[in-house]
Amino acid sequence: MSAQGSRIMALIFACCAASSGGVSACSGFSSSPADASVDASLADGSEDAGEEAMTLQPPDGGCPQGKKSCNDACVDPTAANGCASSTCEACSVANANAACSSGACAIGTCTGPFNDCDRDAANGCESDRRSDGRNCGGCGHSCRGAETCADGGCTCLETVCDGGCVNTLNDQSNCGRCGVTCVTGATCVSGACICPGSQVPCSTTCADLANDRNNCGQCGNACITGASCVGMVCTCPGGQAACPTTCADLANDKEHCGTCTHACAPQQSCISGTCF
Repeated sequence: MSAQGSRIMALIFACCAASSGGVSACSGFSSSPADASVDASLADGSEDAGEEAMTLQPPDGGCPQGKKSCNDACVDPTAANGCASSTCEACSVANANAACSSGACAIGTCTGPFNDCDRDAANGCESDRRSDGRNCGGCGHSCRGAETCADGGCTCLETVCDGGCVNTLNDQSNCGRCGVTCVTGATCVSGACICPGSQVPCSTTCADLANDRNNCGQCGNACITGASCVGMVCTCPGGQAACPTTCADLANDKEHCGTCTHACAPQQSCISGTCF
C-alpha cells in the first residue's frame, strides 16, 4: 500500500471511531466486491479513491457543520447552549431574555419594567423605567431639576419656583426660599448661603473683612487709592496720610501739601509740607 493509501485508511478509521458504531463499524470494510475495489484503489493510492475517502472525514467535534458538541450531543449554538463554539455555558443577561448575535451573547428582549437604554449587552437591560430619573417612563426621558421619577412619571416632591422643581436646601438660586441667590463663592447648605472659612457674604461676593480692600472691616467699606486692608483697617504705606480719596505724603505732595486739603499753586513745589 502506498503512503497516500495509508493516510487515507487512517482517516477512514478515524471516521469509524467517531461514529456511534466505533471502529467495529469498519470491520467488514472489504467484505463486498465494491469494498474490495475501494481497498484495491486505496492500496494503489489512486487520486479518485483519495477524494472519495476524504469526504468521510468527520467535522470538528464529530458534529455536522453549524452545530457543536455539548454533553455528548450535537446542538445548535443558542443562548441556552452558549453562543460561542468554544463553550456550552448558557448566556446570562440581566433583566432580559438572552439571544445570540455573531457568536456572542446579546439582549433578545427586555423583561418586566426594564429597558436597554445604553445599548450595552454587558449590563443587560439596566434601566428601570419606573424609577430611573434619566430614563423615566422610557429611554431618554430625563426628569428636570429636583423632580423624582415615581411609577414612570416625573414628580416634584420639593418646592416649585418659577415653574421649576427645586430643592431649597441646596439650590444656589433658591436657597432657603424661592428667589434667594447665593453670592459668588457661597454655597447653599441646608437652606443657607455659606461662605468658606472666615469669609462673609457681602453684596455680590464672599469677602474676608480682615484684608479685603473693597470690604474692609465691613461689607462695602472700600479703602482709598494706595491703602491696604490690614486687620480690618484701611492703612496707608509708612509716612503717608489717609486723605479722602488717596494716600498722600503731606511733606512732598503738592496736591496735599502739609494737609490733605492744601494744594500748592501750579508753579510751586511742596517741600517739608510747605509750598514754595
